[in-house]
Amino acid sequence: MKQLDWHQIVGWIAVGLSTAITCFWAFWGIIENFHEGWYFESWLSNVGLMFIQYLSPMLLFMGVTLVAIFWPRIGAGLHVILALFAV
Repeated sequence: MKQLDWHQIVGWIAVGLSTAITCFWAFWGIIENFHEGWYFESWLSNVGLMFIQYLSPMLLFMGVTLVAIFWPRIGAGLHVILALFAV
């Protein structure tokens, strides 16, 4: 059985944390959208506004996580940039 090196462990921890943040933000964003109510009469306009206002951070974290899974070095750089931007 192949042993994991510390690069893989750190990478999967980052992927796990990003996935947890993505799930939390999706849940929270959808709840907040329904909590604040609908602005438009059109269902499509309301869902579009939900994606822009509440689900854009979730989509960002999901994108970084997918990049980190397929291209670990680029994903690591994006995680660092995203963390610096958040600070």
